[in-house]
Amino acid sequence: MSIRIVYGRAGCGKTFYCLNEIKDRITGGADHQLVLLVPEQYTFQAERDLIKILNTGGILGNEVLSFRRLAYRIFNEVGGITLPHLHSAGKSIIIYKILSKAKNDLKIFGKTADSQGFVATISNLLTEFKRYNLTPDDLIQTAAKLAADDLLKDKLEEIGYIYAEYEKNIQEKYRDADDDLTLAARKLESTDFLTGAEIWVDGFDGFTPQEYRILAELLKRVKRLTVCLCTDSLEREGLWDETDVFAPVKRAFGKLKAISEELGIKMEPAVNLNRNPLPRLQNSEELAHLERYFYTYPFKPFGEETKDISLYSALNAFTEVESIARDIIRLVRDEGLRYRDIAVVTRDLGSYESLIQVVFDEYEIPYFLDRKMELVKHPLVRMILAMLDIFNHNWTYEAVFGYLKTGLTGID
Repeated sequence: MSIRIVYGRAGCGKTFYCLNEIKDRITGGADHQLVLLVPEQYTFQAERDLIKILNTGGILGNEVLSFRRLAYRIFNEVGGITLPHLHSAGKSIIIYKILSKAKNDLKIFGKTADSQGFVATISNLLTEFKRYNLTPDDLIQTAAKLAADDLLKDKLEEIGYIYAEYEKNIQEKYRDADDDLTLAARKLESTDFLTGAEIWVDGFDGFTPQEYRILAELLKRVKRLTVCLCTDSLEREGLWDETDVFAPVKRAFGKLKAISEELGIKMEPAVNLNRNPLPRLQNSEELAHLERYFYTYPFKPFGEETKDISLYSALNAFTEVESIARDIIRLVRDEGLRYRDIAVVTRDLGSYESLIQVVFDEYEIPYFLDRKMELVKHPLVRMILAMLDIFNHNWTYEAVFGYLKTGLTGID
């Protein structure tokens, strides 16, 4: 049992290093489980990368998991999935019910209980509490230490009450998805799942207390746990301050080191992948310079003319999208690029979605909008559900026309 840290700045090859190690284990005939643990949104891409580097057409004998998928694997081994998961809408209904009953007794939140968005705020707050292993008792005990006239005391007491009532309501009927990791860590103690395995953790800049607890339980049983951290160095706490762009990552390293020392687990020498230039940016001097000096003080200006970076000040969002469309046409026409080689990234797709659709259609640019869509909105799923509704509701008008409007019936 051991833990090893692989670190380096973004683009230094941490993921490539992990994938190659997994490949070496497989080609070497390893007989223990090999697991790549990545963030939830990265599992599909990680599987594709692993299949590509293995060049075997599949990943039998090893797995790509997120913390949530790992929790489900543990539940499949030792139980814990009998109670139905509570959907976010169901969670909001329970919170609304609690607030409606108690609003006359709430001094702080009584007036805001019916405000738009307040239920969602409380729901998000409870999610945060669960991620950081805070219980209703923790809130009540903290409130008891405050002065009687302290406003925070009343807030904590009322939130603690809402939290406690919520837990009572779901205790015997449902399971909150936010409790999955806590329950998985507890059940991991009573199973041999992943005993003797080798695990690589990649893509995280920090962990919640729930995730630290899972990692601690894994450390007790796995052959080796490799954690990749995106940072320039692994300095001890006190040698860096909170203005350091890598402060959250260095804090995570300190926590992992403390866990390994507490458990008496050996920490192997760290693997430093930092080098100049970074592999991902070796073909672009200016991007490498930007990566090195962004959020760095004192910074060093890039004195030459840039080719890979340009800034455009637009009059409004429409002219911004139009300039992007013109540049895409130029790249395809003059630079020999294909449309599939180009990505447009925005932090707020909702604000730009309609503009992109209008402008790109006008410029005849083929595109794919990478947005989440509910499964029930897919025409095939809607058709199946409508077919069931026809028989469940005895051929009602709504069910029949819901079936016909899917566009998959052959009737125009």
